[in-house]
Amino acid sequence: MCPTEADGFDDRSHSNHQAQASLTFVPVGALQHRPAIVVTGLGAISSLGRGVAPIIQAMVEGRDGLSEMTRFDITALHPIRYAGWLRESWERREPASLESWVRAAVREAWNDAGLADVSIAPERIAVVSGTTLGEEGALSRSADYAADEVGARGPRWTISTACASSANSIGLGRDLIEWGDADVVIVGGVEKLVVEIMAGFAVLGVLGSEKCAPFGEQIGTTLGEGAGFLVLERADLRATRPRSPAFVLGYALSGDAWHETSPDPRGSGLARAISACLVDASVEPDAVDYVNAHATGTAANDDAEWRGIRKALGARSANIPVSASKGFLGHAQGAAGVLETIATIGCMQLGTIPPSLRVGRGRSSGPADTVGETGRAREGVIDVSLSNSMAFGGANAVVAVARRATSARPVTARSVSIEGLSIKRTPAGCPRDDVSLAAACGDTDMRAPDPSTLYAIASARAALGQAGLRLSGASKDRTGLFGACVGPPRASVEEYRESLKRGLDRASAPAFARTVAHAPLGAVSRALGARGPLSMVVGDDVAGLLAIAYAARWLAVRTDADHIIAGGFDERPLDSMDDEGAAFAVLSSEGSGPLVRGVATAATLREAVERALSSASFDPRSVDLTLDASSDPSIAYGLEAGLEVALDALRGEARRVLVTAEGPQGSVALVLEAR
Repeated sequence: MCPTEADGFDDRSHSNHQAQASLTFVPVGALQHRPAIVVTGLGAISSLGRGVAPIIQAMVEGRDGLSEMTRFDITALHPIRYAGWLRESWERREPASLESWVRAAVREAWNDAGLADVSIAPERIAVVSGTTLGEEGALSRSADYAADEVGARGPRWTISTACASSANSIGLGRDLIEWGDADVVIVGGVEKLVVEIMAGFAVLGVLGSEKCAPFGEQIGTTLGEGAGFLVLERADLRATRPRSPAFVLGYALSGDAWHETSPDPRGSGLARAISACLVDASVEPDAVDYVNAHATGTAANDDAEWRGIRKALGARSANIPVSASKGFLGHAQGAAGVLETIATIGCMQLGTIPPSLRVGRGRSSGPADTVGETGRAREGVIDVSLSNSMAFGGANAVVAVARRATSARPVTARSVSIEGLSIKRTPAGCPRDDVSLAAACGDTDMRAPDPSTLYAIASARAALGQAGLRLSGASKDRTGLFGACVGPPRASVEEYRESLKRGLDRASAPAFARTVAHAPLGAVSRALGARGPLSMVVGDDVAGLLAIAYAARWLAVRTDADHIIAGGFDERPLDSMDDEGAAFAVLSSEGSGPLVRGVATAATLREAVERALSSASFDPRSVDLTLDASSDPSIAYGLEAGLEVALDALRGEARRVLVTAEGPQGSVALVLEAR
């Protein structure tokens, strides 16, 4: 039945304060100390050629891979002409496809790791891939390609936070190993340049007429493309490994809550991510030897990033080498973070420091040492390095890698509770009530928002209200957002496509900014002022529950957030009457109420359930109710059918409830117990 006009849309909100139904997370008991996570394989394909070696060799020689774009016509964007595109592959008549690039990079990384003849259960090999726009609208396809190339049958998750995607993927891959969800994880990202992307960045006014010069005198960025993947595994998985090790020490995420496309000019968001990454890695600022900056060559990005680095590293920033790889590779967006991490690891193992190109006299507001005096790598020892990524919507990700593992530190777990849950849903066959939906967003300043954004803001705002939380001051910095979706906002994608009919140089910049999958999450961040960790997961039928599981684990063992608003949204295809909406829950540390005694993700539902129950030391027969939160027909519907019903049951006579989700990319299970 459709809601009445007075109802507006299906609005379900639940509060722990009203109904005594918060849920508390207890981390998996087996995780007592943080295991060392080692990088055993590197693989890439980029504008510099096929493989990792051409990237490192180009940096040693000071030679870039940027050239005039001829794969498609961009004459309408004159004077823009350069890109870091895979020209060599195109001229050899190789297909310019995500699939071929992912397979090439993953195969190189797998062989580099020496795993071809090592016996590892396929179900224990996971994949986490990052991308901005995917290919033909399928964001999760790159993870499928990677898994298929090496026969991995573990969970296959996708991160889509634009230019921070692959850096976030590295971090989530590390988490999967630490939590026992996998023994080996293939992590990375991929991006392919298409004319629509070139046009979008051009109308935003950020592309330069010359090759980009991060931290240099020339202002403007140059786009790139390609794929990069790492093989991660526990350091104690094998007695011997084929390469000099590099370790993923830590990572962190943050949101700016500032603007759709521009970073916070104060660099505060990035500074929070760097500081949190150092804590996660157990590293002091003075121990950092090198920073691979996101630096795109634009005035807004480079200046803000340098301010963030200075805030986070303090006195150490005065004499630390800070360089950027985009002058060599171009800005590869969803693949940028991993390609730049690969460049850092490759130079680290070679005993050199990666350079910047075309710095010239540099900027007065930039780093003192950009390794740009010759444009070539210089000799130097890097023991600990940081790789920064910054994205549309204010998403920041920082990864710390090192030549040696730090001492294993014990994990001090915090409890986590679900303090509020709100669902804004329009059932299938019913018209969307845009007036009521906009009213539920409050006094948020929005310019032509798409339905995904309206649903997300309305649901997240209501969940926060149900939790009795008002974000102000420091609490904004310690409140994060973990979202889930199955694809980019459909209405904004269509609006942007329509604008292109006017000509490449007349495309809609606002619509383009809203076509990235996490744009609605960025809008929520700005509306609520939430500046804590920000991530967008794509898991098809499991996405909503995966975001909540990710948030619960984050709050349980980390100290950089006290609250995370987690859930998902989706909007119906145009000219359809499918189910659509959003559902968000507020998770808080050290709450009271029923416990989440187990969390697991796995290849199959059976394994996820068994591991979640085992971690809680529960007999399956002790579970009173099992619920399916798979998001069919929508993420909001799935969380309504799963998490909402679980909350209701725990208010009644149920003592233990199992909530599950199963989809093509993997399965998630949460075990909840009443106090």
